[in-house]
Amino acid sequence: MAFRMSALKIMLIDDDELINKSMSNILEMENYEVETFTSAQKALHYLETMGPCFDIIITDINMPDLDGMSFIKILKERNLDSVELLVLTGYGSIENAVQAIKLGAAGFFEKQADPQLLLLEIEKIKKTIELRKRMKKMEKDLLEKRHEFYLFQFTNKKVNGIFSMAKQIAEKDVNVLITGESGTGKEILARYIHQHSLRHNKLFLPVNCNTIPDTLFESEMFGHEKGSFTGAISQHAGYFQRAEGGTLFLDEIGEMSSSNQAKLLRVLEDRSFFPVGAKNALQSDCRIITATNADLHKRVNSGIFRKDIYFRINTVEFIMPPLRERKEDILDLSNYYMNFFNRKYQKEVNGISEDAKRWLVNCKWSGNMRELNHVIERAVLFTQGDTIELDILSKNSGQNSNISEQNGEIFSYRQAKRNFEISYFQKMLDVYKGNIAEMAQQVGLERTYIYRKLRELNL
Repeated sequence: MAFRMSALKIMLIDDDELINKSMSNILEMENYEVETFTSAQKALHYLETMGPCFDIIITDINMPDLDGMSFIKILKERNLDSVELLVLTGYGSIENAVQAIKLGAAGFFEKQADPQLLLLEIEKIKKTIELRKRMKKMEKDLLEKRHEFYLFQFTNKKVNGIFSMAKQIAEKDVNVLITGESGTGKEILARYIHQHSLRHNKLFLPVNCNTIPDTLFESEMFGHEKGSFTGAISQHAGYFQRAEGGTLFLDEIGEMSSSNQAKLLRVLEDRSFFPVGAKNALQSDCRIITATNADLHKRVNSGIFRKDIYFRINTVEFIMPPLRERKEDILDLSNYYMNFFNRKYQKEVNGISEDAKRWLVNCKWSGNMRELNHVIERAVLFTQGDTIELDILSKNSGQNSNISEQNGEIFSYRQAKRNFEISYFQKMLDVYKGNIAEMAQQVGLERTYIYRKLRELNL
C-alpha cells in the first residue's frame, strides 16, 4: 500500500493579527490546517496542554513577553520540539537565521519576501516530514515483525501451554487479562490472540494507561468534540473509536487511578461511552485485552483496584512466567533476536560462542525477554566478526557487579554512571518483580522518571 500523508497542521505565532490572518489565508488556500496564536506564551500553554499536535510551527522572532528564540529554547527544554520549526522576522539578518537554525529551526523566512517563497520553504519541510513518517512506518513494520517469533515453538512447556490455550480462546471474543513481570512478553501474547481472532484484519491498538494524565484520560480514551474545552480546536477520536472492530490492548491497567477506573467501568459494562462534550453515546465494538505487572488480587483486596473492573477484564487470565523460570528458551530467543538485528542493521553475525551461551543461560534477566532483546541488539551492533563472544556481551549489559572497571578496562565517568544505572534499575526490577508503582514508592522516585530511565537505558 502506498504511503499517504494527511494535511499538514501548522501552528502560526505572530503578535500582529493582520499578519496572522493574511498568512493563514495563504496557507489554507494550499489546504494546510492552520491555528493562529498572538503570543508565544499562549502557544506554549496550548502545546503543554494538548501535546505536540502540529507538524510545523511558524513563529515570529520579535514578540513581547516571550520572543521566538526563547520560545524555541523552551520547546527543547520541555521536550516539545518534535515538530519542524520555521522562523519569521521583519528584521531579517544572517545572524538571526544562523541562531534560529542552531536552535533547531528548519528554515528562515522574511515577512517582506514573496509569499511563494514561504510556500516553497513549507514544501521542503513537508518532504522532510513525509520522509520521516515513511521511515517511521518502515521502522514500525520492521519492529512488528519482531512479534512473529511466537510462530516458532518455545521449548518451555508452560509457555507452550499458554500460547496453545490463547489460540483456543482467540476466536471467542472474551476479555483477557495478561499478568507477569515487565518484559515477559505480555504484549506479544496479546498480539498473538488478536492475530488468531476474527478481528485480525482490524487494528491492534496498544495503549500504556500509566502514561495518560488524569486530566486527559476521558479525552484520550473516549475522544472529544470540537470546542468541548479550551484548546479543543477539532474533533478528536479516542482510543475506543480508533480500535473499532479491532483489539484495544490496555497495558499497565494496574496503575490506573481509582477515578479513571470508574470512568472505564461504563464502557466495560455496556459497551457505550460519551466523547467529551458529546450529547449522544457511541457504541464500542472492540475486544479488550489488558495487562499488568502488578498483583491485582492484592490490589483488589486492599481496595486500590476496583473489584467490579477486575471481574470485567478477567474472563480469562494468563500469567507469563519470568525468563529465569524458562532457561531452556534463552538460546532460542537469543538466536531469534540475533537474526532479527542482523536484518535490521545489515550485519552477518551467525553464531554465539559456547562461553557466551553459558553466560546467557546463567544470567538472572530481571528485565526478562526485553532485557535479553537489548543485550543481543548491542552485541550484534558491536560484534566485529561473525560470532558473539563473551566479552562483547558482558561489556554491553548491566549484569557485571564492577561498575567502573570490567576486564581491566577503565570506563569514563559517563559510561560508569550509565553502567551503575543499568545495574541499579535491573536490580530494582528484580527486587520488586517489575512493579513500577511499588518500586517508585520504596526508592523515592517518581514513576514517570523511572519509566523515562528504563526507556533511556533500554531496559
